[in-house]
Amino acid sequence: MGNFWGFQEAWLSLVASIFDMSTLLARFSCGVIFTRMFPWFQENHRGCAVALGVVIACAVLNIMGVKVVSTTSLWLFFALSAPFAAIFVLAPLQGSRAGECW
Repeated sequence: MGNFWGFQEAWLSLVASIFDMSTLLARFSCGVIFTRMFPWFQENHRGCAVALGVVIACAVLNIMGVKVVSTTSLWLFFALSAPFAAIFVLAPLQGSRAGECW
């Protein structure tokens, strides 16, 4: 679509990425997300330690290069998709029990 729209898309993606990453880090920092599910994260700044560990792990992955990031992303994709694949495979095996709640 041309240089102008390419520049616009790159600029808007960069700005959106910066703001999105900062909000995710703010929500994740000190275990705000996890403290609602696991109160254990509120004790002795454990949530902050976990958040710092995640940030450091992501930084190390980025420093290691694009090949490591792409390989890690691929394996995380498979790990996160596995439960949905299992449901997709196991759901037809439920047979007539699938409609019992109706």
